Amino acid sequence: MSVIADLIIINSRAYDPKSNEFFEGIAVRNGRIIAVGTNHEIKEYLGSQTVVIDCGKKIVIPSFIDAHTHVMGMAARAGWLDFSKVRSLREFLKIIEEYAHKIGKNEWILGYAWDESKWIDEKRYPTIKELDEVAPNNPVFLIRIDGHMAVLNSLALKNLRVPENLIGFEKDEKGNPTGRIKEQALEFARKRLETRFENILRGIKIVARKVLKLGISMVHETLSLETLISLLTAGERGQLPFTVYGFILVEYLDKLLELGIRRGFGGSRVILGGVKIFADGSIGARTAALREPYKDDPSNRGILFYSNEELIEIFKKADKAGLQMAIHAIGD
Repeated sequence: MSVIADLIIINSRAYDPKSNEFFEGIAVRNGRIIAVGTNHEIKEYLGSQTVVIDCGKKIVIPSFIDAHTHVMGMAARAGWLDFSKVRSLREFLKIIEEYAHKIGKNEWILGYAWDESKWIDEKRYPTIKELDEVAPNNPVFLIRIDGHMAVLNSLALKNLRVPENLIGFEKDEKGNPTGRIKEQALEFARKRLETRFENILRGIKIVARKVLKLGISMVHETLSLETLISLLTAGERGQLPFTVYGFILVEYLDKLLELGIRRGFGGSRVILGGVKIFADGSIGARTAALREPYKDDPSNRGILFYSNEELIEIFKKADKAGLQMAIHAIGD
């Protein structure tokens, strides 16, 4: 046999829907299947450097493509507190207080995935006063499960210097910050926390293990210029074992067009495919644009970030570059 495989899989149950047959063996070269057959037939592709995997009669299926995930957010938040399993406001605040004592003064307390709708004691947002009380000497920044809102304490607001005129910077009736930031105000704060280049690269290595463990070989991901550069760098260093099909945030579209970058830009592991635009926010943060007011907030119908005319202009620019559109639109 003149062709030698990089990888052969034997003793598998690999199903071919075309022939409606199962095959024992698979031969792979340069990332592509070059042959299927019996164990005996596939061993003809065996060379001295060929990797052999014995599946022990287990089923072999193609890997998954996750078309809506937030891998780069996970990478940026590697080492953050995960509040997804917290079931009460009391427990939420206790974890923050204990962690503050553990890490010492002035260290950031960063967390994500809290969901007040699942809490059994009080189904409400934590207040800035409560966060100040449990962590008076630590800046606190905690993103809600939907990714469209965060709660901060006074020290975090002071350190991040989020402009109060940004959409989503909440104040109470007296004009004082509530500690809740959403949408544009949240993005401003998030970028200041997440775009430490080497931190993101370390996070990518951690997340990569989780991605592969789930059988995922490609993800569709929203990217900023910073995260795009991080992924390209990880790919060049051989630290990106899965493929990323990226959608660049719309705020960078004009810069891409100016540089002549079009769909397909990237490499074998990172492919630029489209543009991501957020037309509104989320239900949980009360920023999804609705036709009728929210029942628990009669003065609020959410936020629309673009007019129809602005959206059409963006679509035309993206189409000119051959870029797909991925539009976040939660409201009705």
